[in-house]
Amino acid sequence: MTLSRFSRLAAATAMTAALLAPALATAIPVGEVTSTKPGKVIDMAAVKPLFKKKSRAVIAGYQVSFVTHNKASAYAGGGGGARAKMETYLGNIDQALMQQIADEAHATFVKKLAEAGIEVVPMEKVLASANFQALETTPSAAGAPYKVNFQGADMVVVPATGFPLWFNPYDGLNAAGNKGKKNLKAMAALAKEFDAAVLQPSMAVDFSYLDTSGGQLARKANVEAGTTPYMTAATVFWGTIDGGLAYAKFPGGLWSTTSTGKFTEASRDNNIALVKGLGYMGIDIGAVRTKKAVVLEADPVVFKSAVLELLEGASETYKRAIQDVRD
Repeated sequence: MTLSRFSRLAAATAMTAALLAPALATAIPVGEVTSTKPGKVIDMAAVKPLFKKKSRAVIAGYQVSFVTHNKASAYAGGGGGARAKMETYLGNIDQALMQQIADEAHATFVKKLAEAGIEVVPMEKVLASANFQALETTPSAAGAPYKVNFQGADMVVVPATGFPLWFNPYDGLNAAGNKGKKNLKAMAALAKEFDAAVLQPSMAVDFSYLDTSGGQLARKANVEAGTTPYMTAATVFWGTIDGGLAYAKFPGGLWSTTSTGKFTEASRDNNIALVKGLGYMGIDIGAVRTKKAVVLEADPVVFKSAVLELLEGASETYKRAIQDVRD
């Protein structure tokens, strides 16, 4: 397969990669992933070509995108009718906690692959590979996180410890911009070198779902924010094998039933401690005094537990999908 054909295939699959908040009616509660057929949760068509014939995998990257700020609007009665807006910010959570989550979730993913009967190439062998070292990476460091803005949401992208941050041009978040094209070649070369499926899980987690109501015939417009986290439709497992790119996504997302905190008015002067996590990430909400902007006063322990449950649910679903393919 030529690179041009390879790129066209990836572009076609990435057309569906928009980060859209899934309606909770179509999302899967994370507690139900073990009792729901994988095909109802994840795109099986992208899992089959990776593991139908392969029993080995290279994990070339694992990264979690944490939403730290989001916004939504609702309209009623057409352009001249009622309007409602809301902005949400994540408070009390810093980059160090995000790193812990990414690391523990990566370890769980490796474990789930092994449970599926997949041999995972040791990380040290992958990192030492000249093909891996040919990846075009993106600078990211503690205290200077890599931030992405996509469809109005601000995110901090955190790679698991040991991995550099890197993207390909079809990552679903448009995070790479014009960069990352050479990474498609590097992924394909890694697949050939190790005779394995090459995986780069890229997960997107929002701390709050925003539910909107209104419409052309409605009299009222409303935006409500929930305090339970969910994994958005941009939750993906990139994989390459035999020169082709497979993009396995969770069409409806996964959602948690665990409330991680409470919302308070976003105001710099009366929430100094609350927004310290935002400050660590270079986010300054300013002196906001409006109910349209709220900060989730998250409990770090509960937040970590709830997000890890979501990420483990994604890994469990991926494991069960592989098992279905190989049975």
